[in-house]
Amino acid sequence: MLRIILLGLIIGIFLIPQRILAYVPFTAATKIVMHDAPPVGSIVAFEDNEYRLSDKPYDSKMVGVVVDQADIIVEEEGEALGSILMVNKGDAQILVNGESGAINIGDLLTASSTPGQAMKADKDGIIVAVAIDRFEPTTSDDSSLIRALVDIRFTTLGDTFSADSIGLSDQGMISTLKRSVSEIFGWGSGGLAGTSPIFRYTLATVVVAIAFVSGFLLFGRIALRGVEALGRNPLAKRTILFGIIINSFFTILLVAFAILLAYIIVIV
Repeated sequence: MLRIILLGLIIGIFLIPQRILAYVPFTAATKIVMHDAPPVGSIVAFEDNEYRLSDKPYDSKMVGVVVDQADIIVEEEGEALGSILMVNKGDAQILVNGESGAINIGDLLTASSTPGQAMKADKDGIIVAVAIDRFEPTTSDDSSLIRALVDIRFTTLGDTFSADSIGLSDQGMISTLKRSVSEIFGWGSGGLAGTSPIFRYTLATVVVAIAFVSGFLLFGRIALRGVEALGRNPLAKRTILFGIIINSFFTILLVAFAILLAYIIVIV
């Protein structure tokens, strides 16, 4: 039984970090050519073999969002050298307006009737991103840049959820932990958000790796001592097993906390 548990932990050490990293949103941009340089955050569509600004609600031709920088920049061979950076997935600034009302954290965003600008999606259709900032316009013409997770896809409103309901609001538990992490590491009021995304992802990976290695070594030590104690005193089997279970629980709790900390570092 002990060998099976240890084997499972070893497999977890190699597989779980890979599964986590598979969802780390590194921002990769493509250089494109457009007739006029659009402002950062504009929604880009592709039609008739050329790029343009999206110009209608739920534009099915949306392909990305204009950014001013990215972690990785891709240039397509055989294409005219472009100077405009566009991303189709990842954390980016997006230009939004109040055409369909205020935008809350977790709301789905889609193209609006204003060229290049997004609005809150209020029906099924093609979306361009999920908001991770709030926007409260006073009129429908108000516009602003907000942070969003770009992910162009068809979706239904049944797939949405309230950020407030799971503690992701500005007053929620995650926000409090985010501020605490920034203060602990000494990044001041700007927090980790002011650092490079690659730095945050690397730091999160290191935290998870240290937690899994420490948890594995600690669990192995606990299991070994428990087996030795059972060999010396079989009559105290229940007490010894209870002690092993309690120590194992705290080890799992330590690893879970490290994963939560890594997640906070990434989303700051």
